[in-house]
Amino acid sequence: MLPGLLGVALRPPVNVDAVAAACAAHALGECSATELDGTAAINAVAALPPARGLTNAIEAIKSKLSDES
Repeated sequence: MLPGLLGVALRPPVNVDAVAAACAAHALGECSATELDGTAAINAVAALPPARGLTNAIEAIKSKLSDES
């Protein structure tokens, strides 16, 4: 977990389709949560996989660095 603004800046964006699906699920009574805070919660209700963009980028950089050494 990163502190302050750096942590906020690196949070994954929430896909508009995921937000729409989560809203529809809530409107249809398929979601009992009263609050969905963050990408992971929204993706879970929308039945989408968790966002992995930043994780994938970090893994690619680590892989490249280990290949060079």
